[in-house]
Amino acid sequence: MLKLKFVLALALLAGALWFGQNRILTWVGMYLVEVQEPQRADLIVVLGGDTGGTRAMKGCQLLKSGLADQLWLSGSLQVFGKTESELAAEFLATKGCPADKITALRNPVDSTRDEAIAIGKMMRERGIKKYLLVTSNFHTRRSGRVFREMSPGLEAVVVSADNNDYPVDRWWKMRQSRKTAFYEWLKTISYWIGI
Repeated sequence: MLKLKFVLALALLAGALWFGQNRILTWVGMYLVEVQEPQRADLIVVLGGDTGGTRAMKGCQLLKSGLADQLWLSGSLQVFGKTESELAAEFLATKGCPADKITALRNPVDSTRDEAIAIGKMMRERGIKKYLLVTSNFHTRRSGRVFREMSPGLEAVVVSADNNDYPVDRWWKMRQSRKTAFYEWLKTISYWIGI
């Protein structure tokens, strides 16, 4: 009798998971995304890690709309002798973004945590109190949390770049989105446990 109850319970659980898989997978994808409405700030910070330019373009859009007077581009990855941030600044200049308001940061960082520490220090030195943090949608929850924890006293407003590569309601149907979700969840869990 106990065995039968156990088998029935497993069958019910399996059925619930099967029929609710879209909702579960959507929640798994949506959990990574935590965005806020853009608002006036002292600075716009665009995180590195986006070679397609969507983060940089969102930063430029926010700058042009008058939500801040300065735009900092992060990204220390070297490509043919230039950093990602320098390449992003050149890219934005070709798109009509005001070059005199853009700073390409050259911090030797290789993680969101290192970025948060280095950029937070620079912001405090310059008297920045509130900033817009621009990143890809799947990276918003973790990066917002990391920046807030590494830079207490500074107000971060997390803004998502227009990212069609990670649709939260069907990320599991595209190979690149599956990889993105896997790596972002791995990084999120690693951050939770302090690795």
